[in-house]
Amino acid sequence: MTRCGERITNERESHGADGNPVRRYLGLSVGGAKSDRTCLTAIDYYRKQDKAFVVDIFESVSAQGEQTADQVLIELVSELSSDMGAGGDGVRMMGVDAPLTLPPCLLGCESSCQGYEKCKKPEVRWMRAQYQKAKKENSRLKHFTSYSQRPVDLYFRYRHDEPNLFQDETMGANLAPQAARMAYLKRHVGDTELVEVWPKLALYYLQKALKIPKRE
Repeated sequence: MTRCGERITNERESHGADGNPVRRYLGLSVGGAKSDRTCLTAIDYYRKQDKAFVVDIFESVSAQGEQTADQVLIELVSELSSDMGAGGDGVRMMGVDAPLTLPPCLLGCESSCQGYEKCKKPEVRWMRAQYQKAKKENSRLKHFTSYSQRPVDLYFRYRHDEPNLFQDETMGANLAPQAARMAYLKRHVGDTELVEVWPKLALYYLQKALKIPKRE
């Protein structure tokens, strides 16, 4: 599998040789399909010992020869699941640091739609209510756009304790390429459960739980 990105470490053991059930989880940092900034990490969790180990790290997952970067990544995810052996449960879940859903008004709107200002979709109505509430506290607040933002974008921007941490929009310049790529990739990773993760959010709550000063 060395052709699928550059392997940084390989600490895997023979899974299931002692009857110890193993569950594998993947972490995917998504870059553009034409760049070499995509990274994949595999973590094995041994249930009997209640311990987890990083067993593989692949950096710079990109196009290889005639294979596109997407083909390389899909093949790598498949191989990481199939090499678990008889004692493994396969890949249970993959955390992805990119949007896994699209804004409610980006696709599928009917021609009779009068615009997101009057949209009756529940998620857009919720977004409109959140914006109107936030507008009362900040008269200079710019209007939301339900074709570039999701409800979760507004939730963290308007209601979280640290709103400055979450300023990126799903279809904004920083995330749109990754969102579009994941809309394609999630159809090709089999039965692997995908979970959207925000590293900044995880670090924020770890810092609070461990009482680590923000400057560190």
